[in-house]
Amino acid sequence: MRLLVLFVSCVVLAVAPGCKQGQGDRCQIDDDCKAGLICVSATQTCQTGLGTTIDATIPIDAPIDAPADAPADAMIDAS
Repeated sequence: MRLLVLFVSCVVLAVAPGCKQGQGDRCQIDDDCKAGLICVSATQTCQTGLGTTIDATIPIDAPIDAPADAPADAMIDAS
């Protein structure tokens, strides 16, 4: 009987929705954060949405890709 109770408890805990994260806690999406907080992807933390933080990322391959594309882009622009 104890094993059954333990099994049911584990299933309930696994299926139950997780706790929301507070300010400064780690997140991946806005839904991970408590009400009134947003997930800032640059820091991957829940923060207040005061408009004082910029939630933007720079493509990682931009500096690497630009020199490789320059000759092909120059040929297209020249024609």
